[in-house]
Amino acid sequence: MEAHKRKLGEDSHEYTKYQRTLIIQPGSTFIRIAQSDADKPLLIPSIIARKKSVESDSSGSSSSHSPHTSLNTSQYTTTLSAISNDLNNALKANKLVSNPQGQSQSISFNQQVVPEVLPSHLNSSDQYIDSNIDSSSLPSVLVGENVFKLTDSAKQFYDIKRPFLGGDFNTQDYSSLSLLLADIDTLLSNILTNIFSFTLSDIKSLSIALIIPNSYTATYVTEMTNIILNLVGCKQILLIQEANGTAFGCGLSSACVVDIGAQKTSIACVEEGVVIPESRMELAYGGDDITLFFHQLLIDAAFPYQPTNMADAGDWNIFENLKERACTLNESDLAITTHDFIVRKPNENSKKYSVRVYEDGIKAPNLLFHPQLVNFSEKHRASHKLWGDAPQTLDIGSGSVSQAVQISTINRVGSIEKDKKGARGKEKYTTEKTSMECEKDKDVLIESSKLPLHLAILNSISTTTTEERIKKFCTSLVLTGGGGHLKGVNQALEVKLKDALQLSPQYGFVDRVQHVPPPKDVHSQFLAWCGVSTLSKLEVANELWVGVEDFNALGLKALKDRTYLLSFWFVNSASLEPRCWIESIRDDRSMRTLNPFKILDKKFCRASQSERWLARLPAPISHFLGYRSVDTDTPTPLFPAFRKIPNEVETLVFGWIGSFVGIALLVGVFSYSDSLVGWNPYVVPSMGASCVLLFGSFESPLAQPRNLVFGHFLSGLTGVIFQRLFALNDGYTPSTTVFPDAMEVGQLTWLAASLATGTAVVVMQITGTIHPPAGATALIAITNPTAVSASWRFLYNLLVSTLLMLGWALFWNITLMPAYKKKKQQLDKEREKSCQVCHAQPFKYQHPSTGLYYCSLPCYKAIQGGRRVPSTQHPMLTQPTAELGGSVDVKDKGKQSESEQTATVAATTTPAAAAATTTTTRPQEQLETSKQVDAPLRPLHSLRWPEEPDEKIFIDALSRNDPKPLRRSQVLSIATSPEIRQLFQTHPNLKNLLAQLDSIDIDGSRNREVVLQRVLGYDANTLSGRSIHGLPAQLSNLQQSDREALQSLMECMNNSIEACNK
Repeated sequence: MEAHKRKLGEDSHEYTKYQRTLIIQPGSTFIRIAQSDADKPLLIPSIIARKKSVESDSSGSSSSHSPHTSLNTSQYTTTLSAISNDLNNALKANKLVSNPQGQSQSISFNQQVVPEVLPSHLNSSDQYIDSNIDSSSLPSVLVGENVFKLTDSAKQFYDIKRPFLGGDFNTQDYSSLSLLLADIDTLLSNILTNIFSFTLSDIKSLSIALIIPNSYTATYVTEMTNIILNLVGCKQILLIQEANGTAFGCGLSSACVVDIGAQKTSIACVEEGVVIPESRMELAYGGDDITLFFHQLLIDAAFPYQPTNMADAGDWNIFENLKERACTLNESDLAITTHDFIVRKPNENSKKYSVRVYEDGIKAPNLLFHPQLVNFSEKHRASHKLWGDAPQTLDIGSGSVSQAVQISTINRVGSIEKDKKGARGKEKYTTEKTSMECEKDKDVLIESSKLPLHLAILNSISTTTTEERIKKFCTSLVLTGGGGHLKGVNQALEVKLKDALQLSPQYGFVDRVQHVPPPKDVHSQFLAWCGVSTLSKLEVANELWVGVEDFNALGLKALKDRTYLLSFWFVNSASLEPRCWIESIRDDRSMRTLNPFKILDKKFCRASQSERWLARLPAPISHFLGYRSVDTDTPTPLFPAFRKIPNEVETLVFGWIGSFVGIALLVGVFSYSDSLVGWNPYVVPSMGASCVLLFGSFESPLAQPRNLVFGHFLSGLTGVIFQRLFALNDGYTPSTTVFPDAMEVGQLTWLAASLATGTAVVVMQITGTIHPPAGATALIAITNPTAVSASWRFLYNLLVSTLLMLGWALFWNITLMPAYKKKKQQLDKEREKSCQVCHAQPFKYQHPSTGLYYCSLPCYKAIQGGRRVPSTQHPMLTQPTAELGGSVDVKDKGKQSESEQTATVAATTTPAAAAATTTTTRPQEQLETSKQVDAPLRPLHSLRWPEEPDEKIFIDALSRNDPKPLRRSQVLSIATSPEIRQLFQTHPNLKNLLAQLDSIDIDGSRNREVVLQRVLGYDANTLSGRSIHGLPAQLSNLQQSDREALQSLMECMNNSIEACNK
């Protein structure tokens, strides 16, 4: 720390660029801060003490400077025995032998320890701040290490608090918003002035790189940025998530980052330098809980120094130091070890103790895999609502439930939602998040924070969906944070995670789990700080800084536009951004390449940064510039007559008009302009090919302005350069006709044209301005006689042509092209998305034989059973239709006879007439015919569908002849459903019945459906003559209770899937 200090009163001197850049990572216990040229950060305790006023007491605020909670005593004995069993199993698996008397020997040694009193010159009583001297002379504010120098008598004059807790503001101990923000301002300002000795003028030139949590909130980002820029007075700020900085510090573009902090453990997957939002998880335990557990284990082992006060900083540091020295998760390190520690108290002689530790050093870190010991009720105690309702401009951070969190609590989502809906009754839901939904999200977040570490990592990785990404993240685990540097944590985590993967059959493709160690000379808990420190020195960081003026003018909008490495989720982003025909750069991976042409196009096209002043312009001008109001629903077309024209025809008409006017504009300008009238040809032929992209496929990335202008210009420049180079050769004869003969081609013209075209393609690839018609431009510069004679003036002609074409394309596609077309297509598609069987739900699948769209398994069975006839004749739909008092119709493409239409009316009257109607309208011959045209079905090997369909059987996943396979989250929802578990308990024969269904020998594509229909009691008359090979006698004549149990099982599975989808 002394290396960062300068003498007070010394004049401000010139700092280097790196010395004026500070990296700050706030934490619950420490603030990691240092200049970017430092090797590692300073650890400043994030604690502040304010002197109480004389007139009042603590004003209701207690000195809650200790964030440590107690253990869950009700689960202590059970969990401790489980940890002991796991330890014994691990020793047996590794063929290690433990000392049966090791624990008893350690206890007997600790009971006989006598403390050694150190000499007086080793005491440190002079460094404490005592109130016995003079209470009026006590400083008004103390921060960092100075707070721990207060004696017990002096602490009564101070309010001691920690502003940060669990990656956010400490709203549990603060009841005043102004006091919380003032403490953070005082804490940071005091660090800059006292520790780094910056003057006021120096602070105004500082650049702060702030490391924020993975699951940050909009309030945290806004207030921290406001404090640093406006209150502290720094120049600019850079925001980056801790997982992103950790991956950058390890030199990895993709990694699964596990940050074991003091109060919480955060997990997130980073891919290509950006945090995947759906993979973020937070666990409500960390290194402090390991220390509490280790303290309790040592107390049970006759710890020689007693009594201990874990709320005292001195006693807490004793166990923190012992934890770092004695705790390990390597079973091979199990041995009796002796450790010394010194107890220092104010106005007392220091004492030296010795303690022996055996298996307690391995049991304590196992809390990461057995979090039942944590007292979560104290972790999630009520907080003060200091900000009221946060503005709903961002849907980020701890206020949002990620997919990883949903997977962790999937067995409770249905019950929680059901309870909340029952409490509300039939009250209508609004589009905004209600208080009930916020409470449900809070419950989900609390329950997911109790998950063991290895299972939480598995759920986080599983949200990446694909096999390649899951295997990649399993082999790139990165552990960081204060609790991540304990010995053996990485190896134990690999073993636990690998065992969890082996227990899940869907992860059979994962062959190994690997931890990535930190780089040399970099401590694991400083990975995020070192990564951001390196990033701030790169040239790419120049595009990421946000200044004071930008933040005060735009707020969070400025952070979104600049710090694109953050995983921002904007609500209604389509309405916030302009509807421009040019596709703006929205892929963060393309932005990180810092291609100058892409950045130019981003600034040229996107008007979101200037959205405020665009809204103040007149409507026609703002509409032309790309601004769309948030309240705009379906824009009115410029030509109302076009509303009746089909969309396909309308697209062709507007494409023809755009191309016609574009070429006519070029011909007119070059024909009547004095400076261009002498040019021949007056139009570059490749402009005709560009019209195909600009007006026929304007949404293509190859039709962007950068591709059009720079593609043509760079290709033309390449062609002219090669033409002039070959002109220096006496053996080269340029073309004199449009179609040169064989003699001319032999005079090196072919070589010049080939080199120019190939080089132009490479140049467009390097600059990211690929435009297919531009390839002909380089060829024209070599082979066209007029272009050859024009030489360098050809570029002027080419640039004028591309700019004219670009201006017309902008005008036509933004202003005159009816913006309601896409909206109209979306509305038409939504109307067509309803199921053609029940007409109640949107369709999900398409039947390959009939082409009908259906939404669920019952509708699919209706189509299978009632092919070429209305669905109301199908016995599976007649019964529920009659009970509900409605009718179900199937829009069929085939023709229906009068008898079939009559049968339709008869089928909707009574359920009893269903079987007879089906017999008359669908004889045995029609059943055999439908059997031949049916697509092949999967055999009933098991009740678990595969993760991915067989592409050889089903080419299109939306057009196959059975429902989609269940996703992993849906399978987990079914497996953890309490209703299904209760159903199996009330019907013991259900399990045996499912086993019999699974063992049936099926030899045909239709037999599986016939078996299921017979077992469930459907279509009994029609299917009575069918012969099923291997059908047991028990399934032929089922009891009514068994059929009802099977139907209840189907309903419970559908309810579980619906709850998972919600």
